[in-house]
Amino acid sequence: RQNGSPSVLPKKVSWRDRKPIVVLALLTAGLAGFVWYVVGTNLHTQYTAFSLTNPHNQLSGYPYLLQPHEKDPMRLDIFNPASSKQQYIVVARTPSRVLWKRSVTVAPGQHWWHIINLPTIGVGSLVHLHFMLMTTKGETIRQLWITYHVAQ
Repeated sequence: RQNGSPSVLPKKVSWRDRKPIVVLALLTAGLAGFVWYVVGTNLHTQYTAFSLTNPHNQLSGYPYLLQPHEKDPMRLDIFNPASSKQQYIVVARTPSRVLWKRSVTVAPGQHWWHIINLPTIGVGSLVHLHFMLMTTKGETIRQLWITYHVAQ
């Protein structure tokens, strides 16, 4: 004691006093870990870009009326946002048949693209094309459709 003041000892903190703080910290860490796992494992499927544009990567000005046997190139593009290489299956089909199907590997943060000419067989007909981006296990990630008329 100094100057006649009573000595004050720090109060001993018991486990019972710390328990709510420790439980809250563990719950917060568990929730953060769960969110990190869900986002990390699903990022490549949720944000994989799949687009169909003209070769200059534009959407406007597309001719929905095509002349028979006219070459109308379109750019089919996949972007891989994942931090690892991803393998996809790309399918192009009409309602009655598969036009083509191929396996594609895309490096992390990179694009894969392919120029295709829209088919103009069937003068006077309405053509429906369906493009599918799938995992190697056959699960569909993204789909694109385009419909156009082939002039007479």
